[in-house]
Amino acid sequence: VQGGVATADGLTVLNPTDDGVAVSSSGVASGAVTLVGGSISGSLGDAIEVLAGSATVTGTAIASAGLSGLNVQGGTVLASGGSVLGATTGLAVAGSGDVSLTDWTIDGTSGAGISQSGGSLSLLDGAVQNAGGAGLVATAGTLSIEGTLFAGSLLSGVALSGTLTATVQ
Repeated sequence: VQGGVATADGLTVLNPTDDGVAVSSSGVASGAVTLVGGSISGSLGDAIEVLAGSATVTGTAIASAGLSGLNVQGGTVLASGGSVLGATTGLAVAGSGDVSLTDWTIDGTSGAGISQSGGSLSLLDGAVQNAGGAGLVATAGTLSIEGTLFAGSLLSGVALSGTLTATVQ
């Protein structure tokens, strides 16, 4: 969605050769996407990529993403009640990305469960488990973690460094 608005209830995206759903700007207006339920699986790129605009993702199952389950480089993402099962990285946040992730499960990534190199990230009541790297790697931006389980990661459960401002409860 480039500069438009889209709402999908129960959308299924199978084996896209790039991103499953991409949200960006047309240069004049930013995109806005709402996904309720449904699934995105087998993407060679990111299952959901947000470069600008907004995405609201509720109860969506993401499986086997070649890059990230959710890749947020800009814009705002409000996500609740979904899952990422098997991606290189479950969630990547960078640039001016602003993400609120509530009651999500990220499981079985080959790399980090969550990677944050900028932006703002809020994690509430979720689980990051069985990551092939660290559960969470955060080096810059603003991070808030409350009631989130990190378990079974090959490396550190949570690795914080750099210019990050973090609140952990």
